[in-house]
Amino acid sequence: MWKKSEYSKSQINEAGRHVSDFGISPEKRLEYLNIIDNWRAAHAFPMNTFAINLKHQVSNIPSAIVVQRLKRLNTILDKLQRYPTMELYRMQDLGGCRVIVPTIEDVYWVKSKLKNSRIRHEEHNCKDYIAIPKSNTGYRGIHVIYRYKSEKRVDYNGLQIEIQFRTRLQHQWATAVETVGVFTHNGLKFNQGSDRWLYFFKVVSALFAIEEHSAVVEGISTDPAEIAKEVANMMKELNVVEKLYTIGLASKHIGQLDKSKTPGYYLLILDLNKLELRVKKYTSIDKATEEYQKIEVQRDSHVTDVVLVSAQSFESLTHAYPNYFADIQEFSRILVGLMTKYAKGITR
Repeated sequence: MWKKSEYSKSQINEAGRHVSDFGISPEKRLEYLNIIDNWRAAHAFPMNTFAINLKHQVSNIPSAIVVQRLKRLNTILDKLQRYPTMELYRMQDLGGCRVIVPTIEDVYWVKSKLKNSRIRHEEHNCKDYIAIPKSNTGYRGIHVIYRYKSEKRVDYNGLQIEIQFRTRLQHQWATAVETVGVFTHNGLKFNQGSDRWLYFFKVVSALFAIEEHSAVVEGISTDPAEIAKEVANMMKELNVVEKLYTIGLASKHIGQLDKSKTPGYYLLILDLNKLELRVKKYTSIDKATEEYQKIEVQRDSHVTDVVLVSAQSFESLTHAYPNYFADIQEFSRILVGLMTKYAKGITR
């Protein structure tokens, strides 16, 4: 059964403000965590509604992928700490869908098709990071915030769902950033951590943008040969090849996984010390979110990373979330291919 919000706006915002306060009792912290978890879980139904619609919109695009996810608790708390004035009640990405398609033309086509479909939901905000990549990281993609609106399911009206549209190349870059961030204990996706790793991915973003004939992040050369040379130098400085190879070894620690072709809810639990991944599948959203909260409350964030996602099949899950499967081989293959294409004699 789909969860509904059981708390008032003021209770939700109070939980967001004070859950990380020093000095609160374990009982009070648990109370706040329960409020946050319920508010997050309430977004599952509208999120699922958008996912169903998006799967219909991309049905004619070969190899298109649509997945959905509820925002991780530690990511919610980190975001509230990074933006102290943000109200949890107004956080726009507690529930999100991701659309991955082959080309930039596909991205704009699907986005337009969704907007012009018969949905009643209201587009609240749109950020086009393909036209103007994020200047601090080089991130590319399109993020659209919708407010759910229905005459039948009024309990969910007003809840905000974020939809991310990416090409495969943009997605490979973004997941590589997150993967390296996880394994090197840097918050690279949040523009935190090693300046050199951040700059490396910023330059690689420019190389990928040139390949897709789109805008290059501000401050980076638009000459592909010059970019390729800079990437080559940074790869040597940061031992990128060795680092990516080490991360790739983590995949050997993954045990027998459920290769089911049926839809479900998956808990991905990554042990950062042992480089081991456990995957638990649930058919019930209630059971999945209950277990999700239990693990998040008990885990050590420096040792364990956990996320709850929903996907049509295990295969689509591994394609959409390669960072949790240490599947960085595709990113490495693409990067080497573009270096060969643009380097003009540069040796790696």
